[in-house]
Amino acid sequence: MFIPTGTFLKRFYFKKLYEGKNVIAISSAIQEKLLSLYAQIRSVPRRIEVIGNPLKIDYVRETSQAYLPEIDVPYILSVSRITPNKNLSLLIDAYNLLRSEEKITQKLVIIGTGHDLENVRAKAQKSPYKDSIIFTGQVSNPYPWMRKADLFVLSSKFEGLGMVLLEALACGTKVVSTKSKSGVTDIMKEDLSRYLCDQTPQSMAKTIETALNDGIKLDYDSCIAPFSPRSILDDFERLLNDSHPVT
Repeated sequence: MFIPTGTFLKRFYFKKLYEGKNVIAISSAIQEKLLSLYAQIRSVPRRIEVIGNPLKIDYVRETSQAYLPEIDVPYILSVSRITPNKNLSLLIDAYNLLRSEEKITQKLVIIGTGHDLENVRAKAQKSPYKDSIIFTGQVSNPYPWMRKADLFVLSSKFEGLGMVLLEALACGTKVVSTKSKSGVTDIMKEDLSRYLCDQTPQSMAKTIETALNDGIKLDYDSCIAPFSPRSILDDFERLLNDSHPVT
């Protein structure tokens, strides 16, 4: 979506494009951001609703069985574009802390590529546990890695929604995520809320340790049910059948 950054021209175009329109945001955080932008330019939508992106649950689960990752030891996993926003340096700091305190023995696997890759690699090379930090590069189907991981960790500073969390949950893997004004809070509810951490190495390390050791059995189907294609379609049908604007 076109988001203005403060210039008169961008605010003008935003108002022309979105004033009095029906708008769908993929998360509560995006909805709040849009409402703030509307307020800044003294404009209003006709209606603004939150409807998340659908998760192809059956596809994720089927393709998670496509192969066995070539790793024979337990590991913690991250899958993302490697950019500053993904904040993988934070994950490496938390991993170093956990290893130094002998809280975990798992390796850390980082799947992905991006313009911050060399910086993250350099960070990992300075770690005393550098031999336990594995970079796989881009993987066309990361779901088998998700399925086999002991834990999936999202370290982002911001996420529109956080589909990768849903994908990991669909693979039956517990997740940890940083707290932020982002869509992850629409996913990390109820039992999952205990696995939200602050954006500090200490908080992330503590939450990773909790997730690995608390023994709670998650109902993964319930966690991802609101994002099933059927559920998202129902949300759109409800919206189309309700013609009254939200004020």
